[in-house]
Amino acid sequence: MSQDPQLQEVILVCCLLFVICELLHGNRNRANFHIQGGLQISHVMKIQRQITGLELCQETAFAGPSGPRFSVESCVVEMFLKLQESSVFYGTENPLDFDSHFVFGQPYDKYMQHFQSLGHAKQVLKPLTQANFLFTALYLKASDNYIREDYASLQHRQPLLLSYFHRFLVYACGDYSMMSNCRFPISNERLLPTDTIYRFTTSQS
Repeated sequence: MSQDPQLQEVILVCCLLFVICELLHGNRNRANFHIQGGLQISHVMKIQRQITGLELCQETAFAGPSGPRFSVESCVVEMFLKLQESSVFYGTENPLDFDSHFVFGQPYDKYMQHFQSLGHAKQVLKPLTQANFLFTALYLKASDNYIREDYASLQHRQPLLLSYFHRFLVYACGDYSMMSNCRFPISNERLLPTDTIYRFTTSQS
């Protein structure tokens, strides 16, 4: 692997450009090929979220602490995560699943104690939505035998995700001072929870 610390980021940006070009031409399969390539590079870079927070680690060391270090802007990784949200349902294999480990591998409640701002709340929501998309895609495509064998995990993760989303809505919608600049009515009782989450994630983006 090249020692240039920016090489991997340049390749990832090129993958994004190829994805955009293919999507503009309606070539979904080719776009998915480049998405898969970008995800594979991200796997090799071992990108994770910081243990003490929600930010992505922007620097990765190969071959141990003394090995070469590579960096990538978090916005580049976040773009691949957004593309992955839909591509996992029509062909993407081996997706980036560090958010699933991040959400299910620790008490995620500690990140939902208090939202300091709208941006902070959206940052808390990102790992949840990623974990939810991967969870849904996995079990939609899973065979009956796989579901039976993995039923204990399914039984644990499904209500846990629902609980986290419910708590998120309670905390986010309860903090009126933070939500005062949103472009949708928090008090609208006709909104379903999924509608509220969608409008929340798309407001002020």
